[in-house]
Amino acid sequence: MKRSGKLLMLLVVLAVLAVGAFAAIKLSEREEERERQAADAATAEPETYAVADITAEDITKISWTVDDTELSFEKKDGEWAYEKDAAFPVNQEVLETQVETIVGLTTAKEIQNTSDMSAFGFDKPSVTVTVNDTIDYVFGNDTNLMQGRYLQLGGKVYIVDYDLARSLSLTEADVLQYDEVPEMAYVLEYKADSEPNDFHVNIIYVLQDDEGNGTFFVKGDITRVISQDQTNSLLNNIYITKLRDCVNYNASEADLEAYGLADPVMTIYMKFVNKAGETGEYTIHLGNLVEGSEDYRYARIPGSKMVYAYDNFIYNNVLLKTYDYLEDKAQYDSGN
Repeated sequence: MKRSGKLLMLLVVLAVLAVGAFAAIKLSEREEERERQAADAATAEPETYAVADITAEDITKISWTVDDTELSFEKKDGEWAYEKDAAFPVNQEVLETQVETIVGLTTAKEIQNTSDMSAFGFDKPSVTVTVNDTIDYVFGNDTNLMQGRYLQLGGKVYIVDYDLARSLSLTEADVLQYDEVPEMAYVLEYKADSEPNDFHVNIIYVLQDDEGNGTFFVKGDITRVISQDQTNSLLNNIYITKLRDCVNYNASEADLEAYGLADPVMTIYMKFVNKAGETGEYTIHLGNLVEGSEDYRYARIPGSKMVYAYDNFIYNNVLLKTYDYLEDKAQYDSGN
């Protein structure tokens, strides 16, 4: 064979090999792309859609039933009211959150085979939310599929977020608008008075700079230095005992008598500065012991109709913290 023929054959072979290599590379790239797409599909969040076409403005009444307990609220003149008792102070923000939760309810899956409805737990729902007396959101059993919960709405069954039923299962205590306990950056004055115990403690905080740093002293006698640690511990114990255990949100004068609050056994007062640098005042009355409440005393913010069960530890703790207890004797002994 002539040399030119051999070269031509070699070029043909090389061309075939190049085409084969190119095809192999493309095939490998396509396989890698399919694997990547499959991996993305496996990890991607499923597409969701709203289960109902409803807006917050459409909802004027909402109720929820947990076991045999039903709470129902109606919006009147832009404010939510408790149907059971118009005097009930409703936390408007909580109700608006309930509405937003219902409006924003979405699903990624509708169950097609619903021939056996008993399998979904709708006969004993975890919670049923009714909107405008006509639309029932019935939350049934939880399911391992998508870690969700079954929801029945308008004859259809969906899988929704597992935690929705719990977030919609509120009690009266969750919806009650409690008295405001102000946020305090630091206390300028603390006073506790109890005439029956002949107990009177009045402490002031003398500022040393604009950052809130200072020192506690006995009011009227700044030569008596108070232990800063002991005083801060006392104030923190009083302050962190939030008013949450409400036993009566609309107490009458007769009720206050029954709670031992008609003539309180102790008054605790704080003048404070909040984080915005504003000055405020906070006062709470503690009641006398009443039969059946050995572990707690009833408490009330003056002027409020709300009465709370207040741990008796606070009352005893305040009585313990006399001037003798709070006084920093180490200050006087430092020269010895």
